[in-house]
Amino acid sequence: MTKTFVLVHGLFHGGWCWSKVRQRLMRAGHIVFSPTQTGLGERRHLLSPRVGIETFIDDIVNLIIWEELQEISLVGHSFGGITVSAVADRLRDRIRHLVFLDAAIAQDGHCFYEQLPEQNRAQRLANSQLVKGTRCFMPTSASSFDITNLNDIAWVERHLTPHPVKTYLDPVKMSKPAGTGLDCSYIVCSKPIHPSFSLSRHWAKTQEKWEIKYITTGHSAPITDPGIVTDILINLA
Repeated sequence: MTKTFVLVHGLFHGGWCWSKVRQRLMRAGHIVFSPTQTGLGERRHLLSPRVGIETFIDDIVNLIIWEELQEISLVGHSFGGITVSAVADRLRDRIRHLVFLDAAIAQDGHCFYEQLPEQNRAQRLANSQLVKGTRCFMPTSASSFDITNLNDIAWVERHLTPHPVKTYLDPVKMSKPAGTGLDCSYIVCSKPIHPSFSLSRHWAKTQEKWEIKYITTGHSAPITDPGIVTDILINLA
């Protein structure tokens, strides 16, 4: 059975980070979209002070509408979980399965910044810089994303781009709690556990019908362990 996947990336990344998973899914006969959010990756020329979480949500909502996608497996990795939470809330009837891959989960009226460990918040903001007049978090080393292979490190660091701070500070508008009425899964990358998503992981575990899966990978599983990620996505969808 052919399935449709929409894969959403996280902080500093772009659709490029899904390339190993995308190729595997397509070879298995599936339809795959891995869009890049406005202002990042190959769309970095669109970075501006106006880019916020609503921009990111609109990026994915408009892709789904214009491509006339239905029965989607919508997957958010890392910060991309905030985006897919809101997209699924707005296009509930088009989503077959909502998947959070070691990701943040949006809560109505709250921003992702509030979910960060308190000791990290001020430091992140203090380290931000102006890029094209836009306050941005600056890319960190690939090793901070649990990447150890030297070729992967070089590839990732060539592609990382500044990330607009506004997307972290904007509250998300949700009509219902994330995943309401949908089949939902949360995949925990457990080697090691990433502290930035502890609140979201805990919330997912309290949801009665959510499926919780553990994979023994680092946070950057789509890059470091694409085969594991591909298999679990196909089996969940």
